[in-house]
Amino acid sequence: MPVNLVATSTITIDAPADRVWKVITDPAAVKEFMFADLETDWTEGSPIAWRGEWEGKPYEGKGRILEVDPEDATEHSKGMWDMLVADVKKIAERG
Repeated sequence: MPVNLVATSTITIDAPADRVWKVITDPAAVKEFMFADLETDWTEGSPIAWRGEWEGKPYEGKGRILEVDPEDATEHSKGMWDMLVADVKKIAERG
């Protein structure tokens, strides 16, 4: 029987919203915290994918953009795990 599981992660980042937005949408910055190439057009309902290599094996993570709001938060169905969110925090706060 299929199970619907949802995990939520919350973190406070000491950086302006536009800086955080740049970190999570800029492919070069994404490579700093996700080891993968990011593919999406950042419109609600569109697919989002991360493709790369992890420990010598191909990796692909997929999801869908659920909400886009550069001034507040962006939500997608392939959540960024706590470790990745912490890395976004570090990158955004270093300016």
